[in-house]
Amino acid sequence: MHSLMEWRALFEMAVLPLATPLLMTAPHGDGHPVLLLPGFMADEATLFALQHADEYARQAALLRAERQRLQAALARLPGVRAFPSEANMILVRVPDGARAFEGMKARGVLVKHIAGLHPLLAHCLRLTVGSPEENDAMIQALEASL
Repeated sequence: MHSLMEWRALFEMAVLPLATPLLMTAPHGDGHPVLLLPGFMADEATLFALQHADEYARQAALLRAERQRLQAALARLPGVRAFPSEANMILVRVPDGARAFEGMKARGVLVKHIAGLHPLLAHCLRLTVGSPEENDAMIQALEASL
Protein backbone atom coordinates (compact mmCIF):
# COMPACT_ATOMS: atom_id res chain seq x y z
CA MET A 1 0.00 0.00 0.00
CA HIS A 2 1.40 3.39 -0.93
CA SER A 3 1.29 6.37 1.38
CA LEU A 4 -0.18 9.67 0.29
CA MET A 5 3.32 11.15 -0.09
CA GLU A 6 4.39 8.29 -2.35
CA TRP A 7 1.31 8.80 -4.55
CA ARG A 8 2.01 12.54 -4.70
CA ALA A 9 5.63 11.93 -5.74
CA LEU A 10 4.56 9.44 -8.42
CA PHE A 11 1.97 11.89 -9.71
CA GLU A 12 4.46 14.75 -9.85
CA MET A 13 7.01 12.60 -11.72
CA ALA A 14 4.36 11.56 -14.23
CA VAL A 15 3.01 15.07 -14.77
CA LEU A 16 6.36 16.88 -14.97
CA PRO A 17 7.27 15.84 -18.54
CA LEU A 18 3.77 16.75 -19.74
CA ALA A 19 3.84 20.12 -18.02
CA THR A 20 7.22 21.32 -19.30
CA PRO A 21 5.65 24.21 -21.25
CA LEU A 22 4.06 25.42 -18.01
CA LEU A 23 7.36 25.66 -16.18
CA MET A 24 8.24 29.13 -15.02
CA THR A 25 11.61 30.49 -13.98
CA ALA A 26 12.13 32.01 -10.55
CA PRO A 27 15.29 33.88 -9.46
CA HIS A 28 17.78 32.02 -7.30
CA GLY A 29 20.31 33.48 -4.87
CA ASP A 30 23.37 32.70 -6.97
CA GLY A 31 21.86 34.01 -10.21
CA HIS A 32 20.95 30.61 -11.66
CA PRO A 33 17.27 30.03 -12.40
CA VAL A 34 15.17 27.53 -10.50
CA LEU A 35 12.35 25.82 -12.32
CA LEU A 36 9.04 25.74 -10.49
CA LEU A 37 5.95 23.96 -11.68
CA PRO A 38 2.95 26.01 -10.53
CA GLY A 39 1.04 24.09 -7.88
CA PHE A 40 3.59 21.29 -7.66
CA MET A 41 6.80 20.86 -5.66
CA ALA A 42 6.62 24.40 -4.28
CA ASP A 43 6.23 23.78 -0.57
CA GLU A 44 6.40 26.45 2.11
CA ALA A 45 10.13 26.04 2.72
CA THR A 46 10.89 26.51 -0.98
CA LEU A 47 8.72 29.59 -1.22
CA PHE A 48 10.25 31.02 1.95
CA ALA A 49 13.76 30.47 0.56
CA LEU A 50 12.89 32.16 -2.72
CA GLN A 51 11.35 35.12 -0.91
CA HIS A 52 14.48 35.55 1.22
CA ALA A 53 17.16 34.83 -1.39
CA ASP A 54 19.02 38.06 -0.53
CA GLU A 55 19.42 37.00 3.11
CA TYR A 56 20.62 33.53 2.11
CA ALA A 57 23.13 35.12 -0.26
CA ARG A 58 24.38 37.43 2.52
CA GLN A 59 24.79 34.50 4.91
CA ALA A 60 26.57 32.42 2.25
CA ALA A 61 29.00 35.28 1.56
CA LEU A 62 29.75 35.60 5.29
CA LEU A 63 30.30 31.85 5.57
CA ARG A 64 32.71 31.85 2.61
CA ALA A 65 34.68 34.79 4.07
CA GLU A 66 34.86 33.16 7.50
CA ARG A 67 35.90 29.81 6.02
CA GLN A 68 38.74 31.54 4.18
CA ARG A 69 39.77 33.39 7.36
CA LEU A 70 39.69 30.13 9.35
CA GLN A 71 41.79 28.35 6.74
CA ALA A 72 44.41 31.10 6.98
CA ALA A 73 44.43 31.01 10.79
CA LEU A 74 44.70 27.20 10.83
CA ALA A 75 47.63 27.34 8.39
CA ARG A 76 49.57 29.44 10.93
CA LEU A 77 49.15 26.87 13.75
CA PRO A 78 52.14 24.54 14.12
CA GLY A 79 51.35 20.87 13.51
CA VAL A 80 47.86 21.58 12.15
CA ARG A 81 46.91 20.55 8.63
CA ALA A 82 43.62 21.96 7.35
CA PHE A 83 42.25 20.20 4.29
CA PRO A 84 40.68 22.25 1.49
CA SER A 85 36.95 22.76 1.90
CA GLU A 86 34.04 24.33 0.06
CA ALA A 87 31.57 23.40 2.81
CA ASN A 88 30.66 24.96 6.14
CA MET A 89 33.07 22.55 7.82
CA ILE A 90 36.83 22.14 7.75
CA LEU A 91 38.65 18.88 8.34
CA VAL A 92 41.89 19.32 10.32
CA ARG A 93 44.59 16.90 11.37
CA VAL A 94 46.35 17.75 14.62
CA PRO A 95 49.26 16.07 16.42
CA ASP A 96 46.98 14.54 19.10
CA GLY A 97 43.29 14.52 18.17
CA ALA A 98 41.99 13.24 21.51
CA ARG A 99 43.98 15.84 23.46
CA ALA A 100 42.87 18.68 21.19
CA PHE A 101 39.23 17.54 21.36
CA GLU A 102 39.24 17.32 25.17
CA GLY A 103 41.08 20.63 25.52
CA MET A 104 38.62 22.43 23.27
CA LYS A 105 35.69 20.83 25.07
CA ALA A 106 37.09 21.99 28.43
CA ARG A 107 37.23 25.51 26.99
CA GLY A 108 33.56 25.38 25.96
CA VAL A 109 34.15 24.79 22.24
CA LEU A 110 32.59 21.66 20.78
CA VAL A 111 33.99 20.10 17.63
CA LYS A 112 33.57 16.65 16.12
CA HIS A 113 36.34 14.15 16.91
CA ILE A 114 36.18 11.87 13.87
CA ALA A 115 39.37 9.84 14.27
CA GLY A 116 37.42 6.64 14.93
CA LEU A 117 35.43 6.77 11.69
CA HIS A 118 38.26 5.54 9.46
CA PRO A 119 42.02 4.89 9.83
CA LEU A 120 42.76 7.71 7.36
CA LEU A 121 41.09 10.14 9.77
CA ALA A 122 43.54 9.49 12.61
CA HIS A 123 43.95 12.62 14.77
CA CYS A 124 41.33 14.50 12.74
CA LEU A 125 38.71 16.95 13.95
CA ARG A 126 35.82 18.46 12.03
CA LEU A 127 35.44 22.18 12.69
CA THR A 128 32.21 23.98 11.82
CA VAL A 129 32.46 27.49 10.36
CA GLY A 130 30.46 29.85 12.54
CA SER A 131 30.19 33.55 13.26
CA PRO A 132 33.37 35.63 13.49
CA GLU A 133 33.17 35.53 17.31
CA GLU A 134 32.62 31.76 17.37
CA ASN A 135 35.50 31.20 14.96
CA ASP A 136 37.84 33.38 17.05
CA ALA A 137 36.97 31.34 20.16
CA MET A 138 37.48 28.09 18.25
CA ILE A 139 40.94 29.08 17.00
CA GLN A 140 41.99 30.25 20.48
CA ALA A 141 40.70 27.00 22.03
CA LEU A 142 42.46 24.87 19.42
CA GLU A 143 45.74 26.74 19.79
CA ALA A 144 45.60 26.34 23.58
CA SER A 145 44.75 22.63 23.24
CA LEU A 146 47.54 21.54 20.91
